[in-house]
Amino acid sequence: HVQFKAYVPGYTGKVNLIKKVVGLPGDSVQIVSDECFVNQQKIGGVLAETKSGEKLYPIESATVPAGHVFLAGESIRSFDSRYKSMGFVPMSQLGKLYAVF
Repeated sequence: HVQFKAYVPGYTGKVNLIKKVVGLPGDSVQIVSDECFVNQQKIGGVLAETKSGEKLYPIESATVPAGHVFLAGESIRSFDSRYKSMGFVPMSQLGKLYAVF
């Protein structure tokens, strides 16, 4: 099983991120209650909101748009595509991709 991680340089203007690429263009994403699914496969739990009070995406069903990816962190507290302020990330914002075996 190969997993890809994406380096996202300066995403928030000052912070570099490394996240798992879990959704590619055309993939189906759902966040229901406290579970996150990509193409009907559970990728992990989610928190209802962050410590700062930011609500996470309540996605009934969405498709990753062309030219974008859906990123996930290593923890349910990670800043990733589950947050409205990140959402689907344009591939043009990605730096290097790394294959992890």
